[in-house]
Amino acid sequence: MACGKAMKLFLMDDVPGGRMKCSLANWVGVAYKVPRTLLERCKDMRILKQSGVYFLFGTGKEQNPVVYIGRQVPERTDRVCFIASRSRTTL
Repeated sequence: MACGKAMKLFLMDDVPGGRMKCSLANWVGVAYKVPRTLLERCKDMRILKQSGVYFLFGTGKEQNPVVYIGRQVPERTDRVCFIASRSRTTL
């Protein structure tokens, strides 16, 4: 039988459509959901300058869902904003 898990969502901008921080009980990782339009607001967040994996969601040429998966390393803290700004899709 599967056990339940407690998940905490923190609305960083006090609105459901804004930036979100998610943590899961008994897990050391943290997930952030940031709309593309709000990426600039996150440039100074120290936690996002650490190593990690990011996903950029969007739509392709034929309106099909696409995802870009990248790796954040401390030496390249601007990587997510760079990829999002240069994307040919609507990621």
